[in-house]
Amino acid sequence: IAAYHGNIVTVYHEGTDGILADNSEVISPAQCELWSMRGGCIAGSSRSTINSSNVEVALSNFAKRNLDCLVLFGGFEAVTSSLALTKHTTMPVYLVPATISNNVPGSDFSIGCDTSLNTIVRSVDCIKQSAASTRKRVFIIEVMGGNCGYLAVLSGLASGADAAYIPDPAVMATLR
Repeated sequence: IAAYHGNIVTVYHEGTDGILADNSEVISPAQCELWSMRGGCIAGSSRSTINSSNVEVALSNFAKRNLDCLVLFGGFEAVTSSLALTKHTTMPVYLVPATISNNVPGSDFSIGCDTSLNTIVRSVDCIKQSAASTRKRVFIIEVMGGNCGYLAVLSGLASGADAAYIPDPAVMATLR
């Protein structure tokens, strides 16, 4: 939308790592449109964050590009980065919750979470067809989601799993 309203859209590749390395490119409205039709993070992502030790590098890179505002798409790491940035700049910083982990404080749902949950359930349905014709076998499905058990629990419930294990410290200690 920003590109169609005459704004210059600068994309940083590889998330925070790209911001700190100034790995950016200006994209056209046509490129924006192509990206909006695809799932996933086309620009790449990282788990690193902007913090008090590197915030000045990020702000310097933003100044080089004459940015008027920053829109971060991401999960908990993006929240951490946006909080660090807003303490050091008056530039508007917006956060769009976009993570399959669905772990963004202050939001109920994030972009990508429902899609990944539905994909898991469809895949498990296919595996269950094979499992139904076998005996004395255990089928274990591992899902993504980092240290957040949201996808594991919800996909287990939605697909009728016998159990769902999440990275809860008490559960992990029991399994060891």
